[in-house]
Amino acid sequence: MHLIAKNLYRACVVVIIAYCALTVTPIALAADTKPVDAVTSVEMPQEPSGPATWLVTPGSEFLVAAWTGQNVHVFTRVLVSANGDVLLPRLGRVDLSDLTVLEALDKLTSAYRVLHRDCAVELVPIKLVEPKSRPFGPPLPQSTVPVPKSSSSAPLTADTPPTTEPGMEMLPEQMIIPFEPPPLGDVEPTPTPVTAANILASLPRFGADVFMDVYLDVPWRAGEVESDGQYAGSPLVNVPISPNYLLGPADALRVQVWNLNEIQVEQENTITADGYITLPVLGKLVLSGKTLGEAQAIISGRAAEFYSAPQVLVELIRQRTVDVYVIGEVMRRGKFSLPGNATLLTALYAAGGPSEVGSYRHVKLLRSSEPEQIVDLYEYLMQGRSDGDLLLQAGDTVFVPPLENEIGLVGAVRRPCRYELTDNVTLADALKMAGGMQPSGYAAGIQVWRADADGMWKMLLAHAGKDGERGRDLQLHDGDLVQVDAVVDRAGNTVELVGPVHRPGIYEVTEGMTVSGLLQQAQGPTEKAHMDQAAIWRLNRDFEYEMMRFSIRQVLDGTDDVVLQPRDIVYIYSAADVRLPAVVQIEGQVRHPGEYRFVKGMTVRELVMLAGDLLPGAYTERAEVLRVTADRRTEMLPVNLLRALEGVSEANISLERGDILQVLAREDVTQPSVAYVDGYVADPGEYHRYEGMRVSDLIVAGGGLKADAGDTIQFTPGRFEGTSKTQELHLALTAEGFSVTPDPILADDDRVGVMGRADFTTVPKVVTIEGQVRRPGTYALSMEESTQADTIWDLIQRAGGLLDDANPRGMILYRMAEETLPPDRRPDLDYIISILNREAGETSAALSKAQQSDILSSAVSKQIGGLLGTQHGALLVVPPSRINIASWIRAVPIEGERIMAGRGTEDNLKLHHGDILKVPKAVDFVTVIGSVSSPGAVPYLPDKGPISYVNRSGGALPDANMQGIIVVRANGNALPLARVQTVEAGDVVLVPSQHMFRTERVKTPWVESLRQLIGIAAAALLF
Repeated sequence: MHLIAKNLYRACVVVIIAYCALTVTPIALAADTKPVDAVTSVEMPQEPSGPATWLVTPGSEFLVAAWTGQNVHVFTRVLVSANGDVLLPRLGRVDLSDLTVLEALDKLTSAYRVLHRDCAVELVPIKLVEPKSRPFGPPLPQSTVPVPKSSSSAPLTADTPPTTEPGMEMLPEQMIIPFEPPPLGDVEPTPTPVTAANILASLPRFGADVFMDVYLDVPWRAGEVESDGQYAGSPLVNVPISPNYLLGPADALRVQVWNLNEIQVEQENTITADGYITLPVLGKLVLSGKTLGEAQAIISGRAAEFYSAPQVLVELIRQRTVDVYVIGEVMRRGKFSLPGNATLLTALYAAGGPSEVGSYRHVKLLRSSEPEQIVDLYEYLMQGRSDGDLLLQAGDTVFVPPLENEIGLVGAVRRPCRYELTDNVTLADALKMAGGMQPSGYAAGIQVWRADADGMWKMLLAHAGKDGERGRDLQLHDGDLVQVDAVVDRAGNTVELVGPVHRPGIYEVTEGMTVSGLLQQAQGPTEKAHMDQAAIWRLNRDFEYEMMRFSIRQVLDGTDDVVLQPRDIVYIYSAADVRLPAVVQIEGQVRHPGEYRFVKGMTVRELVMLAGDLLPGAYTERAEVLRVTADRRTEMLPVNLLRALEGVSEANISLERGDILQVLAREDVTQPSVAYVDGYVADPGEYHRYEGMRVSDLIVAGGGLKADAGDTIQFTPGRFEGTSKTQELHLALTAEGFSVTPDPILADDDRVGVMGRADFTTVPKVVTIEGQVRRPGTYALSMEESTQADTIWDLIQRAGGLLDDANPRGMILYRMAEETLPPDRRPDLDYIISILNREAGETSAALSKAQQSDILSSAVSKQIGGLLGTQHGALLVVPPSRINIASWIRAVPIEGERIMAGRGTEDNLKLHHGDILKVPKAVDFVTVIGSVSSPGAVPYLPDKGPISYVNRSGGALPDANMQGIIVVRANGNALPLARVQTVEAGDVVLVPSQHMFRTERVKTPWVESLRQLIGIAAAALLF
């Protein structure tokens, strides 16, 4: 129902707005305004825009509506005043100046929702007016001329009399601004329209705000009684029951009867239609028409017949409902169910109070078989008297007729509103109804606007402080608007004191008062005042400001005083306005750079001390003082800072206000002081050189000596001409560390080189042996790089020799990459590995990972790959997965049988640091993998070639490449088919698939390098 009512209301609003736009006669429009369609669109006399850019300007008209559900709170048409505000019901004057239409809507919505929670607000433009230019003269310029601080708040335009702001000097060409008024025939003055009707309609009605509360949103319709018997929205729910409340049918009572501290009767009863209740023991009791006190006395009398000392408690727990009717000019008409103690005001609360046209002073209470009673709500609203707030009975009717006579009071009164009249009212009576005038009200110029019989507005000027027809006794008529203006916001007997004085402000000016007297009242100028010159701004007969200058020092001395006049503005200049600030500044290499207060006689040395002294690294041979000269140029004064700090008067110059002392960093003006240390120190490099730093200090700065440092130091001074001169120093280790003899003091760019010892070993180098030896483990090398270096045979002997089940043919030596591959060959190997990894990503492996794990021996734990060099390229056997070559170890094939048989005299390799020698167990099988029918382990038979083992594995598959067979010996040596006669136990026969081969063309003749890399790459793939 609420939604239907709301939509119906919206439709009515649109119709009414359209009717207003078509039928209401608008106020005369200015030449730059156009009427606005109130329903569909708003046409501005500018470029196309929208409500987000339309400004609320004086002369514009709007329709304002506010409602909640089906209840309309406000529906009015307003005119924007010259000050940019509007007068709205229940809000008063609201300032909308400098706001767009959307911003104005937001502001009104927020204001009305304080009064009506969750209400909707609409702001419909009826007429929009562009900002007006002046009626006479040229258009308003964009810029303005500065005005005195005490002058009008409105900025003076370029054609106003020439003025300057206090503290500003005008150039000669600014003293006179030519102004040529346009011919009068070019302009047409527009009279200001009278807005009394709009103001009167926008004023809130007196008393309307009494009924604007939460009860407006909770209607008390018949049947809207809550389940607990309380009345929805009733203002009397929590109000104590009046002692005069008469009980009646449907009232519910709780009765308790006590005797000798024991309860005898406790019961809740509802008074019957016949007016009685029935209690145990006590029987039937008639209580209708009795007050609570009388009912308690009746029950106590009956209880005394049965109990010796009865005590009776009677409580009204639920009131009866009273159905009344509220009709006429109210916000909500209809039948309302109210509490039994409801009064006439309760019914009006329930109905939302009188409407905009409802009477507050002729409210009628209609009761059958009784004469009507008229209640004046103003007695309650103005005097607080509730004599007319009659108790309602069932069937009563409250009728609110339309109001008859009404006036409005606006302006500087305490309660601007519309007031309803009953009898003849004078101006004094009206002001009393409005709470009286505000202290700022202008009693001698009260305007009474009245519509006369000729259809024109007429203004009567009255004086509220005088008697008579144009004073307090002025009779007011229906529709009059009483406007009380405020006094002007300017004093006629004051002067204003502005600037650095102890008490600036406005002072009363008396006859003969002088500037010295004014300064005495203001307790004199402060230390920031400029004593040489001040100014007085004085209005002349043409209302133009003239400037008079004087010296504060001469005024206080009594040699030159000035007599003041009303409206003078005395402006005291600040020293900062006319001179450089009383500060000096220090920048650069000091602890606390910044600004410091200037004191006359301050020197460079004192400023440095104030800044916390110099920082390490400050350049003391020279500093710079920057000073602004009289012709506003900046000069630089060099200062020997070291001598200034020593107090030498020639260098310790006196500072002036505004000076800037710049302290330079030594590194900014000189080469950096560094020295270099190289050789056998922990952290060789460049280090800052301090004064008095020696060679030993530089070695300590470089992290100290390495363990293998020698006993010689090469010391070469820097910054020399011709050939260098190197000095040899002696380095000796001591209990405290080390000593240098001699230990010279360093100069800039000196270089120190610490020599080392070639035969010194810091950490012993080791090799490891694993597998089938008697004492596997890690052994230290006796000497790595010599003819007597440890060999494979020596390591086996130190490990106790081979076990019986050892396989000498399968011995493998693992060696780190940097030990086997020169740095210039590493890019070649990276290229080969990249080709293999690229092909491995495109070619499926012949065996799955599970098959490889099953058939490969422990020595062949990674994918198989081979490389064979050809004349013009490289024929690659592609591995089944990618190779990680980031940190690989080369498996060096060795002839273990020959080493053991010759007792180290044949094929016996020298060992390197980090080598790992693995001795496997002897096996009796050969592994066949690749493109064969049954890959896996095949029992070993002596003197059999690779083809025999392929046949014993089920034969080759159709895609097998028999010419590309590779045999990997137990020691890791990979051989092509052409170089293998017989297969030995532990060997691996690889039968590649046709698609596993790729030929990579080479751009450089590196075939020989490739051949040398085959073993390394194959070992990386195999092991």
